[in-house]
Amino acid sequence: MKWKFFLRRNRERNGKCPIYIEFKTANKTHKLSTGFWIEEGKWDHFRQEAKDEVVNEVLKRVSLRLAKSDVITPQLVKEALYGERSIPLLSEFAKQVLDKKEQLVSYDVIRSYRTDYRRLYEFLTVQGDILVSEINQRFVDNYREYLKAKYNYKKNTLGERLKFLRIVYFEAKRQGLVNTPIKFNISWEVGDRQFLTIEEVKQLEKHIIDNKPKHGDWILFALYTGLRWVDLSRLKWENIQGNKVVLKQHKTGHLVSIPLTQKAQMILPEPAHPKSKVFPHIPTTNQAANKILKRIVKGAGIKKDLTMHALRHTFATVSLELGIPVEVVQRLLGHRRITVTMIYTHIVDKRKEEEMKKWDLL
Repeated sequence: MKWKFFLRRNRERNGKCPIYIEFKTANKTHKLSTGFWIEEGKWDHFRQEAKDEVVNEVLKRVSLRLAKSDVITPQLVKEALYGERSIPLLSEFAKQVLDKKEQLVSYDVIRSYRTDYRRLYEFLTVQGDILVSEINQRFVDNYREYLKAKYNYKKNTLGERLKFLRIVYFEAKRQGLVNTPIKFNISWEVGDRQFLTIEEVKQLEKHIIDNKPKHGDWILFALYTGLRWVDLSRLKWENIQGNKVVLKQHKTGHLVSIPLTQKAQMILPEPAHPKSKVFPHIPTTNQAANKILKRIVKGAGIKKDLTMHALRHTFATVSLELGIPVEVVQRLLGHRRITVTMIYTHIVDKRKEEEMKKWDLL
């Protein structure tokens, strides 16, 4: 027989195990959940049937459908299994969520989501696909361990990979496809965040003002406002309201109002149509912007491997060093929780400790 039904005993929950079907296409073995759960004592391993008329009726129907076909495909098995059932497989539902996100988020974010989806799909291929309604705490915990074991992800990267599954879960919950409470336990470690010191900011300013490199304007504007690359690349003249930048952040959807210093105002080009971009020559991808930033920073004689997000870190740390209250910095950055902004106070404190060590050199 080209297929078989079996119990996934290692997926036992509340005294019941899920019934799976295993089948082969070419040189690949597939495992799909039938959506049925049964007590181990009510399953006949040799007959591949359950002591349940409803379950057996479905399994027989699937077998008859597959027996009539010369070629077995995953789609054929899904149609035979689920028929008119409205609950989709997790892999299919996750792909639907990914496709929907494609229309809503930036290229860099969707690129990350695509990686998340590939990792989830890999896991489902290994352990067998399940219905969306079957997502539970054990599944999430097993997926976490799979990512740690196969990819050796550290805490922060692991958290990023799990965020997509959490998005999928909450969308399924919103649609009423799953009710099981799950804790994703996503947490973050404060790593070594690259940023410029006040002295290096002055050094970069002088290099750009003296040499006027192409792209120097939006680099300094990012430095003076703390805007993320995605918001800077979308910045339009309608967002420049008097001496402020007022916009809805692309990442969070939060409205921020950032006062423009004289330095920032001097960088702005001549105003154009409200719908025109303020910096039309800014690269269309974050990676391209990072390359330009690295080249200009190197030209300034600064030996740091910076990214565009490092300019945001610089804005935060320098603002705190200049005495701007952390609550104000929180609002300027558009952080929902002040605990996120407090990370920068720890960085500033650490820098103060390093500077004080200079006394020991006297």
